[in-house]
Amino acid sequence: MIPAGHPDHVRYVAAADGSRLFVREYGPADAPKTLVIIHGYGEHGGRYEARLAPFVAAGFRVVVPDVRGHGRSDGRRGHVMAFDTYLDDLERILAELTTAPSKTVLFGHSHGGLISIHYALRHPGRFAALGLSSPLLRIAIIPPAWKAGAGRLLSRIAPKLSLPTEIKAEWVSHDPAVVAAYGTDPLNHHVVNTRWFTEATAAMERANAAAGNLTLPTLLVQAGDDKLVSAAASRDFAAAAPNCTYDEIAGAYHELWFEPDGATHAARFAAWFIEKTEG
Repeated sequence: MIPAGHPDHVRYVAAADGSRLFVREYGPADAPKTLVIIHGYGEHGGRYEARLAPFVAAGFRVVVPDVRGHGRSDGRRGHVMAFDTYLDDLERILAELTTAPSKTVLFGHSHGGLISIHYALRHPGRFAALGLSSPLLRIAIIPPAWKAGAGRLLSRIAPKLSLPTEIKAEWVSHDPAVVAAYGTDPLNHHVVNTRWFTEATAAMERANAAAGNLTLPTLLVQAGDDKLVSAAASRDFAAAAPNCTYDEIAGAYHELWFEPDGATHAARFAAWFIEKTEG
């Protein structure tokens, strides 16, 4: 795995239910711009440290929370009773930011992309631009009907139940070091929660139906050989969103920023955010 730096500041933010949300910050607190990064399901924000230098150098304060139930934040691993709780948590975190919306941008990867889309739809004037990396708009492998039905039932009668995920570490990246670290990182988790699954599935359906309402300038970059989320769903979403720039990286696996050429993809988002916050 690429060597990572260390946050310039860490803090906990209290969620509405009292849960503590862990937040890392990079760059000076009085930086003229702010980038908020929302990580994917099962991982944590600390994994992004190695890719943040171009953003900090461009004058961004980079704010990287651990989503509830992930990393160093409170909560049962991967569990949420309602998807909107993620949006309420993000609202608490953003409340402490002081940069103007014209200088504030949002990036989400995978599940974090789904959260980011919903937050941008709820608060269309909060950011200057949105970046999405392989967003979770539909899972790549559709489960059999019996399994989906069992999941819906368990979501109602055992909403805190978590089962081992079927995700293989080698699906996330072509970089062997990234694959090895993904499986051994103690802050990652490797379970899928029953209630989260039904909540996320409904959130995907709502996001796809509302794509035409996403007017925020958006850059969506999708892994072309993604084995976790549907590239076709990303294409359809981008085509429906009126202000979305779309690119698909042929042959790439799910975690674009952690592919062997991941620095190139992070730099592209940096250039996009710099352009959208100029002036």
